[in-house]
Amino acid sequence: METKFPEAAVIKTEIYRLFALCFYPPKETILEEKTIIESLASGLDSLGIHKEAEELRTAFAETTNEALELDFAKLFIGPFELPCPPYGSVYLEKDRQIMGKTTMDVAAIYEAAGLQVEEEMHEPADHIAIELEFMYLLGTRIKSEDENRNKEDADTLSELKRMFESSYFIPFALKFSDAVAENAETLFYKKTGEALKKFVTA
Repeated sequence: METKFPEAAVIKTEIYRLFALCFYPPKETILEEKTIIESLASGLDSLGIHKEAEELRTAFAETTNEALELDFAKLFIGPFELPCPPYGSVYLEKDRQIMGKTTMDVAAIYEAAGLQVEEEMHEPADHIAIELEFMYLLGTRIKSEDENRNKEDADTLSELKRMFESSYFIPFALKFSDAVAENAETLFYKKTGEALKKFVTA
């Protein structure tokens, strides 16, 4: 008898991937493939996150490409002081520094899962998009192990996921999403921050 992985878990796994795309340069992601936001909103709808899903759709439709690119740069790249650094250590450590101890901890967790950040990424391991992608990859692997009846491997990965979520991802994502919602000039990034927080706490 084939194991049936919970549908909600499959949807959540895909939403992590779609949120990750929102925190890479828009010209390379959401402006290149405009169905990304509709797919994200549809996934949120499927989980009962209706208000934020509809607001995200509307905000994306009403925000110009130029405004998206300018706001993304201001929030996450620079050249001036960043209101929303996309790095976990800034939110989890007293010194609010990039490449802190928690960055190394996150990299070690990736390694424990058999993954590592590719050098061409040129970003620390605790960049929000990379952490979201890690959540997606873990969910995908847990589903695969579960369906193949590799219970021990599925349980090991599930425990690693729970530890990563509670100790690193969720505390970071909640503070980061608040900062994005508060500091974004475009309605799109403001609503992205709000939607991410609702998703993480759902």
